[in-house]
Amino acid sequence: MKVRLKFRSVLFYGITGLIVVISIVSFINALSWVNKPFAGFLIYRPPYVGSISVSDWPGRKAGVSFLERVVAADGKPIAEGQNVVSLARSKKPGTQVQYQVESKGNKQEVSVPVTIFTTRDFFLAFFVTFFGGVILYMLGVVVVLLKPNIKASWVFFASCSGVAGYMITSFEILTTYTLLPFHHLALCFMAAPFLHLALIFPDRKRILDRIPILEYAGYLPALVLAVLYQIHCFTPPHMPGAETLSWLQEYKTLGTVVRVFTLFCAVSLIISVSHFLYKASSPSARQRAKAILFGVTIAFLPSTAIMMGFYLMKVNFPWNFLVFFIIFFPASIAYSIIRHNLFDADAIITRTVGYVVVTGVVVGVYVLVSIFFNVFLGKYQVSQSKAFPIIFTLIIILIFNPLRNRIQSLVDRIFFRKEYDYGEIIDRISNAITSLLDLGQILKQLVRTFMEDMFINTSSVMLLTPAKTEYQVYLADGERKNEIEKVIFKKDQPLIQILEKEKKELTKYDVLEDPKYRAVCEDCTKDFETLNASLMVPLVFQDEVIELLSLGEKKSGKFYNREDIDLLRTLANQGAVAIENARLVDQMKSEEAVRTNLARYLSPQIVDQIIKKDVQVNLGGNRKVVTILFSDIRNFTKIAETLPPDQLVALLNEYFTEMARIIFENQGSLDKYIGDAIVAVFGSLIQLENPSQTAVQAAIQMMEQMLPLNERWKTQYGFSMDMGIGINTGEVFLGNVGSPERMEFTVIGDTVNIASRFSGVAKGGQILITKETLASLGPDIKFVELPPTEIKGKVGKMEVFEIIYR
Repeated sequence: MKVRLKFRSVLFYGITGLIVVISIVSFINALSWVNKPFAGFLIYRPPYVGSISVSDWPGRKAGVSFLERVVAADGKPIAEGQNVVSLARSKKPGTQVQYQVESKGNKQEVSVPVTIFTTRDFFLAFFVTFFGGVILYMLGVVVVLLKPNIKASWVFFASCSGVAGYMITSFEILTTYTLLPFHHLALCFMAAPFLHLALIFPDRKRILDRIPILEYAGYLPALVLAVLYQIHCFTPPHMPGAETLSWLQEYKTLGTVVRVFTLFCAVSLIISVSHFLYKASSPSARQRAKAILFGVTIAFLPSTAIMMGFYLMKVNFPWNFLVFFIIFFPASIAYSIIRHNLFDADAIITRTVGYVVVTGVVVGVYVLVSIFFNVFLGKYQVSQSKAFPIIFTLIIILIFNPLRNRIQSLVDRIFFRKEYDYGEIIDRISNAITSLLDLGQILKQLVRTFMEDMFINTSSVMLLTPAKTEYQVYLADGERKNEIEKVIFKKDQPLIQILEKEKKELTKYDVLEDPKYRAVCEDCTKDFETLNASLMVPLVFQDEVIELLSLGEKKSGKFYNREDIDLLRTLANQGAVAIENARLVDQMKSEEAVRTNLARYLSPQIVDQIIKKDVQVNLGGNRKVVTILFSDIRNFTKIAETLPPDQLVALLNEYFTEMARIIFENQGSLDKYIGDAIVAVFGSLIQLENPSQTAVQAAIQMMEQMLPLNERWKTQYGFSMDMGIGINTGEVFLGNVGSPERMEFTVIGDTVNIASRFSGVAKGGQILITKETLASLGPDIKFVELPPTEIKGKVGKMEVFEIIYR
């Protein structure tokens, strides 16, 4: 298997490199023709008139037709097309050249003037087809990159490579002939993959079970034709011994055989796809068939109508522009390989056609109204005024445009094609779910967003039960709502195991097609059908799946695009946080009152010890020697003025979360938040061996944590923040303060005030301590003494010491 994958990679990069090279060569060679004389028509190397032509070229006007053989020019025999190219290059523009051309055994004389190959000719004769070939090849590349493990992807890539090579060099084989062998190789092999696809896609033909080699049968005639063409290419008429290969010189016959073979392979694919509409072995194969036939309709119906219309009107049309219609055929195949798993083909065909028809009616009525008023007002003399067109246009814009826009918006709504505003949804859902603490309300908000803004036919939310052994549908909406409610999936079911392991969105067709899910394909498909879902999105919190979103099809028939997936991921992430917060609130409400109160400002370890009664809390209060840590953000007022309130709250929450974590890890307690300031106490409820040492260690860790926080804020908000910390050790009053209705556990005393003053004196990045704190520090803490400083509320100057932590 490893060797096979390696071979595929080498083949892929080899073909890609080859296509790039021939594209560059073809483009440079075609560019070299600009502003140069040419015969007024293009010609193959065997001197037959080429298929590429522009309506105003002299050759076309003179009646030189496709595949007529040029026998002589100015009385000189023509052995190959290069003779005609060289002759034209040697003449001045406008010089008449007498050609003898042969068609169906009849010869005639034609006079064609030499002309200049212009930039317009370059665009019409070369670039349109060249560009179409490049697009087609990129289509094959995308399919292989997105679905590398599917054989149909590689066969489709082969067909795209062949057709792209043929199109890219189609101008080259009529001008410089440099890439002639490659062009004929691509011509012969571009059709065989169509026949190959007909046998394996949208589903594998049963006959291949009996005759496996039949899968590659189309490549044999392609190989034979390729060999004949290569012999033909390397055996020019004047070469010695060429007479023994005279049976190869009928270029038209060889070309006819190749065209018939190509048509046979393409028609075989279309017939095979049509067959799968009724005989498909799986719903996915039938959906693929519908998508492809829809692409065939778009590709060939308009092209045929355009060709017939211009033919009947006897108007010349640059037929190579039709490539942009024809490309819908391979595009539909690519689409069915890659994205068929995310839409219902019936819905997209029906609703798209309906939408186009209704939109056409709206536009038609708008045009008819405009024409009616134009004709009606044209009877009056006012219409003869020079200002009339301006006034009429303003009337249409002011009166009818708003009405038309409203009707069109209604049509978009009816057919579920109204586009949502990504940013508006994120803002609305974020504000809604972050302000909600009720689990049911949060989930309803999520489901309502999917149903109303994204037009999804069914959605549901599955929650992990408290025992963490199964997921149960908590809320469902849309089609089959009653059937979906109360559905339960065990954690050991394959679908749940996949979602918990991969932690990313999964579609039912991913399960059907990816070989790594083959063993659990049937079970997972049944689970998707049970939920009427086509897409499952896990809600992940702290790297653990806590909920699952199941989503059906989009009512518009459109597939889920990249913006949809990004939106779902964002909503899932926000929903997971909101849901977990709601659960925590419910948990807190159910716990004892003492835990609810203490958990707000004490570390979990201290709360646990209090609950276990390892620590006694004197609710009346007492005096105790502790260490106070006071931190403050520098220039926070200026920062607050530059940020919107929601971003400011998010930034503060992130800052407080990290700082509180460090304080808790060092056995400290959070006394309170004062704006952007934090007051922490060490040695309050539980005895610490050295609260001063612990407080300084916590301060150092807080300063170090500011580095990654600032890097993230610099990227996200465009600025960074500095923090100053003051630490003091001394006696405080410790206990509950307040009224019977509202009490707060806190510390009070001069020790707290001094810590606050030191925090105010500290510059950004400084940790300042008092001599009382310094007295208890160990030798591993480095410090430097600063000049004594006056402290508000204190007589004289106080000694100040700075902790060195960098």
